[in-house]
Amino acid sequence: ASCAEMAIYFMLGLLRKQNEMHIAVRENKVGEPIGDTLLGKT
Repeated sequence: ASCAEMAIYFMLGLLRKQNEMHIAVRENKVGEPIGDTLLGKT
């Protein structure tokens, strides 16, 4: 993957709160979505 692709991936990961979702799944605390949406951000 190129540097630009990785930068976009990391930005989306931050927006979607990927780390918090990973921890919730690992602890079997699956419920409502944690992340934000891109709707209206551009």
